[in-house]
Order: sequence, then structure tokens, then C-alpha cells
Amino acid sequence: MSEGWKVTAQVREHSLVIDQPSGGNEGANPLETFVFSLAGCISTIAKMVAREQKIELIGIEIDISADINTDGLIGKQSDDPVGFKSIDIKPTSMRH
Repeated sequence: MSEGWKVTAQVREHSLVIDQPSGGNEGANPLETFVFSLAGCISTIAKMVAREQKIELIGIEIDISADINTDGLIGKQSDDPVGFKSIDIKPTSMRH
């Protein structure tokens, strides 16, 4: 872990910078990173199921929006718990 909130994660030969807006804002915060990961998991599973069902996909789009209370993460007082209030997922697939 470096100075402030910045974290550089290494997985195999890939790296990912995670940060906080109140830090250097050099990357997505951990909650946003989770949303990225969720979209990746959903699209991967959708492609696997399509292959098993012999459905030829020409593309898949995952639109995810999240209502996140980050007040506690940036030092603000809040009556609501820090974290996700809701996550809305809208997958769209294109197939032949």
C-alpha cells in the first residue's frame, strides 16, 4: 500500500490501481471496482451459457449503475451505512 488510499493490485501480469476521491483519485474506489468485477462476471457467465445452449452471441453489454453512499469513506458523517444502497443491472445481448 502506498501513501494515502492508493492501492496497486497485481494479478499475474496485470495491475489495477484502486484509490479514493479524497486520496489522489488515481483509480476507481473499491466499491466501483466491485461493480466493474460484477459486470465482468455477468458477461462471462452469459457467454458460457450461450455457448452451452449453442446460441451464437455477437455481443453483450452490461449496464450497471450503483447508488453508493461514500460519505464515511471521505470522512463525512452520515446516518446511512457506508456502501451500496442499490445496484441496477441491465444486460443486453446481441445474437444471430
